Amino acid sequence: MKKALRLSFSLSAMLFYLSLYAQQLVRIEFDQEERIITINDFYRCESKIFPASTGMEFFSDRGLDGTGTILSIEDVLETENIVDSLFNYTYSSDPRVKEYQPRNYSRHFRYYRRQYLGFRDSSGDTLVAVQYINFKDRRAKEKFLDWEHKFSIGFGNWYELNTFILIVNITDQNVRIP
Repeated sequence: MKKALRLSFSLSAMLFYLSLYAQQLVRIEFDQEERIITINDFYRCESKIFPASTGMEFFSDRGLDGTGTILSIEDVLETENIVDSLFNYTYSSDPRVKEYQPRNYSRHFRYYRRQYLGFRDSSGDTLVAVQYINFKDRRAKEKFLDWEHKFSIGFGNWYELNTFILIVNITDQNVRIP
């Protein structure tokens, strides 16, 4: 089993590093058993449920302090159902999103692989960070090597066009853009 790689640099160091390299990819490795799934009702490709996360400090700057938790298949199904019902509302009501066109969630994102990270926040709510990666674009295979072993977050034009992350609160049944 691979040892977990922890991100231990400060936000300012990360921003400096990113300013030097526009197409940066940050990877967080996990050392527990992998779980690959496909949920045909929502997508047509494989996705990954990561075990209790060791990389949550990466999300702490987005107000997601908590402890990693193991997600069940039922948690992932509930996550997909919540996003399916709230996706258009979430994007149309976020002031940072300009000129949003409503989409059929299941159809539009069926070729996006998902990476699921589960954690509990300080109030005990179960949250799921879902990263969507567009594998219909051929370059995704090059840019996300070992996607099933590493939760990778990219910065730069290609990544902004072909990936996004949503935070789903299973307990409160809501979705937010970090």
